[in-house]
Amino acid sequence: MTKSIDVERTLDVYLAPDGVRVPDRVIEAALDQIQDTPQARRGLLAPRRFTQMPTFARAAAVLIVAIVAVGVLALAVGQRGNDFGGPSPSAPPSPSPFGLPLPPLDATFVSPAYGYQIRYPTDWSVRPGTPPWEVGVGLMPDNPTSDKILSPVGPDRMRISAASLLLPSGMTIDAFRANAAPLAGPSNTTPCTPIAPLSGPVLLEGQTSPGASPQQVQAVVSINGCGALAELGGHVYDLEVIAGGRGYEFTLDGEISSADALAWLATITLEPARAAAATGAPSASTSK
Repeated sequence: MTKSIDVERTLDVYLAPDGVRVPDRVIEAALDQIQDTPQARRGLLAPRRFTQMPTFARAAAVLIVAIVAVGVLALAVGQRGNDFGGPSPSAPPSPSPFGLPLPPLDATFVSPAYGYQIRYPTDWSVRPGTPPWEVGVGLMPDNPTSDKILSPVGPDRMRISAASLLLPSGMTIDAFRANAAPLAGPSNTTPCTPIAPLSGPVLLEGQTSPGASPQQVQAVVSINGCGALAELGGHVYDLEVIAGGRGYEFTLDGEISSADALAWLATITLEPARAAAATGAPSASTSK
């Protein structure tokens, strides 16, 4: 069987995966079975005679045996790799139910007027607002008074709008909300039905007084993941916060998930001391 073994070894080399050699005992055992296996009957009336398997048939049988053996060994190696921390195929990521995920926030926008900074994707457009923001004027996302960061044109757009103003001494967050966001202030606790609400408190980093070290400040979520009525569609989140005597309003809208909204908000740093003088205090009567 020297020639046969040579053929079998050649098949072994070409068919076995890298680093896996089919053991001699596997092929030799298979050949013994093939050598002793009788030919099938040619018919009910044919004589019961057995013949040696032709060379071509034996080669084909060896090929089949080698393929099966390689498959079994490859499966064993794959399982062994998984058991010892080897690579294993991973399931493709699930698509976001709210469109595209938020890209890497690899650039920083420092508001020239409103005293804050925020991270954003490099290729998104930035449009600084035109102050002053007057209390009692609701800031819709397309209001030119607000700073705006907007994703490129496409079916799954996202946007954040922001503005701030200096508050009269002692103005509470409820009084600020009543003026800044009258449709979602404390007198209207359920302005819309949340579809994709933010979970837990929203904390922003900022200075609570001029010169103080930054600390976490809790924002009030006035509109929490409702269906957006602006041109981008999707969802809308509206938040107010007071830091360093300034009232801030941030509005996110578009095809953005609650997780991405929280991730984006977490990059905000409130810097009231850097706000422009043009965004001054409202009259004292607005604090009522």
